[in-house]
Amino acid sequence: MVDLTTGDTALIVETCRKHGLLRNQAAYVLATAKLETAHTMKPVREYGSEKYLRSKPYYPFVGMGYVQITWKANYERASRELGVDFVANPRLLLKPEYVRVQHQ
Repeated sequence: MVDLTTGDTALIVETCRKHGLLRNQAAYVLATAKLETAHTMKPVREYGSEKYLRSKPYYPFVGMGYVQITWKANYERASRELGVDFVANPRLLLKPEYVRVQHQ
């Protein structure tokens, strides 16, 4: 069970509210974050040794954050949308303050 009132989970819930997501949409966001962060609800870097990560075609833009953003084009898009240069400093995606809910 995930406590919706504390830590990063509360931040994600508040961000969902801020963007007007419906309850089922917010549930999807939370479920994705839980799965992509290995149930930690903390932004993480893709698991694996450096050798393993270097073998990925998208290296050095490996999975990062709550939803494991990968590939340079996605880092560039996140940079444009948030006004933060994640391409130059990918590890900024590990900071909870850059949580972003994409509502389409």
